[in-house]
Amino acid sequence: MRITVGSRRPIGLIEDIVFKASFLLDYVLYLHTIYLENKLDYVIYGHLGDGDLHRRPIIDLNSPSEVQLIESFADRVFNQVIKNGGTISGEHSDGLARVGYTYRLYGEAIFRIFLQLKRCT
Repeated sequence: MRITVGSRRPIGLIEDIVFKASFLLDYVLYLHTIYLENKLDYVIYGHLGDGDLHRRPIIDLNSPSEVQLIESFADRVFNQVIKNGGTISGEHSDGLARVGYTYRLYGEAIFRIFLQLKRCT
């Protein structure tokens, strides 16, 4: 992850996805296809026994088109993971980067509870 050029950096937006082990091969192939389609370099590591696979696409943070690409990329990946019963934040929590996806992951009832809890703190 330290090998960067200029303003290219590994981005942690989709780094914390956890899924069932039975989805591992399909998920890795799905990701690899997206990376190839978009000509993105990436770093991949994780805790496969736990189903937690970290991957960080390397993008140019000064390029609006690459920033937009990574947002579209995250949308595709998160939808696929949620559809297959995984979670978008298994180890590092949702944080501000993934807050827009928590509604999709948990649904309206749980999301409303999150909002109520947030107002109490």
